[in-house]
Amino acid sequence: MAIKNRTDLKSYFVKNAIPTEGNFADLIDSPLNQSQDGIFKPDGDALSVVAAPGDQKRVLRLYGNYPAANPDWMVSLNPSLTGTGVGRAGLGISDGTGISRLFIDTATGRVGIATNNPGATLDVVGNARASTGFAGRYDTVLNDYRTVAPTQNVILQSPPNDRDAWVYRDSADASTNWGIYHRQIDSTVQGLPANSIGFIGGGSSKLQAYICLGDGSLMSQGGIDVSTGRQALFGWYEAIRLTRPEHAAITHPGGQLLFGMHSNRSFYFADVAGSRYVMQINAATGEVSVPGQTSATGGVVVEGTVAHLDRDGAFYRNTDGQVYITVDDNLYIRDSGSGATWAAHFDTNAGNLDLKGQLSAKSVVTHGYGMLTDPDEKFNCHFPFSDNCSYVTGNNVYLRGGQPTGFNTVVTMNATDKTLQVVGNIGVRGYGALTGLPPTWGGGVNSWDVVAHGTMWSVNGYKNGAFDLAEKFANHAAELEAGDVVQPDPKSPERLIRSQGAQSDVVLGVVSTAPGFELGVSWEDPTAGVPLALAGRVPVKVNLEGGAIRIGDYLASSSEPGVAMRTIRPGRVIGIALSAFDGTEERTGKVVVMVNPHWFAGR
Repeated sequence: MAIKNRTDLKSYFVKNAIPTEGNFADLIDSPLNQSQDGIFKPDGDALSVVAAPGDQKRVLRLYGNYPAANPDWMVSLNPSLTGTGVGRAGLGISDGTGISRLFIDTATGRVGIATNNPGATLDVVGNARASTGFAGRYDTVLNDYRTVAPTQNVILQSPPNDRDAWVYRDSADASTNWGIYHRQIDSTVQGLPANSIGFIGGGSSKLQAYICLGDGSLMSQGGIDVSTGRQALFGWYEAIRLTRPEHAAITHPGGQLLFGMHSNRSFYFADVAGSRYVMQINAATGEVSVPGQTSATGGVVVEGTVAHLDRDGAFYRNTDGQVYITVDDNLYIRDSGSGATWAAHFDTNAGNLDLKGQLSAKSVVTHGYGMLTDPDEKFNCHFPFSDNCSYVTGNNVYLRGGQPTGFNTVVTMNATDKTLQVVGNIGVRGYGALTGLPPTWGGGVNSWDVVAHGTMWSVNGYKNGAFDLAEKFANHAAELEAGDVVQPDPKSPERLIRSQGAQSDVVLGVVSTAPGFELGVSWEDPTAGVPLALAGRVPVKVNLEGGAIRIGDYLASSSEPGVAMRTIRPGRVIGIALSAFDGTEERTGKVVVMVNPHWFAGR
């Protein structure tokens, strides 16, 4: 349908105007057509609208303002809840995004709010509020206290007309006293004492909880959440108070467990099935007695101090502030498992420590060891029982092979001149001293990175496995990548950009892929900048603009930014190709070039 307003249409038919065929077409298309546009008025009947094509069968779109991207409301005959896909037959009112807000089911006549599948005459997904209450067959006005009578408050009814229970307000205290009255149910309820208020639910008239008004007892099938209580000692609030003067307990019949409070001011945890206590806590002394094992996943902290405990197996903090373990004669440390033997044995009488393995210590001081005599007591660390020996004497630390005497020293650390001497190779950062080294490499230090804050010196030069020497440029075009042919940016000093134009006489070289040596690397951010290859072998982007590239051809910049080509003309070149490219697989590719920017005389 053409969209023409009345002013446009009138302009076609003014005096002396000659309307065109298009003008008449606009005039015909602008009004609604009862035959084609789905809106018509039969004789003697109301205005009729046919739904638009589509899954939702929308019949009306309502706009607060037009034009607009979406309507404010829509009326549909087959709306979906989310506004997409096939919906449900019925009258629906949706918001501008197509989400259903109000729905009347065609098949059942049920009304749904925020749902397209109402399960009741009125089905509301969310909260419903009525300022003056709800009314139905019985008066269910929960906030109207004018009439205090069970027959006119909330009735819980079962078929055919048998009132099983109701919620009401006691006439003696109509402002606060609610009651739940239970008269009868359809089947027998086991476990509900006389003179009790029961809470029934869960199907088959299951008793979920009750309060016995006779003795004050309470039962709940689930948990009990107590959020308030009166304040007790140390700022705690009472959640449960046991008022019986004699022994009292909390029990779990199914698990046959008991938590009891004794009149002797002790707490007991008991296994009813085994007729035994598993823990006792004495409130007067704070002592905890456990006949079995104790497991603490979060560790054990010794708080407070006591006098020395002369008991075997005691673990405590003494009044001097130190933590003690009291063991008669011998203390053993062993691995877990039935077949494990001890790994360490400490004789608490003699003070001897026997280890089946090695001892690692940050510092160890020993005196008077017979196998290593030292009258000045300068040998304050030595291990003569192992195959290797380390010890300190004077200002030196020695690591030696075998016993302390008769073997060569392999490591010497001198505290006076602050030197470290190693006979052999060193492996660091997880590398062995000779791991992965070629047979002809001497080694020395085998590591991943070597960082020097001063100058690095080499008598015989440097060797590595990469190919080219490059210099980092921090100022560069963001799109630069490895293999790009680059030139200086004429608008910014010391800035690199991709080459511009064929046979450019200002090309500098190629962005390196994996340089062997890099100059100008930032100490704060070694990854910053791009490496410009100064010499060596690097891959370079190429095309066939100058023809197929053969080994030995000179390469210059092409008309494609950042891409090189074969050249035979005099001019600036970036180097000589060391591999070929014929373009059989793709228009552009890469070849290896020996970087040597210079002026080429041509061929």
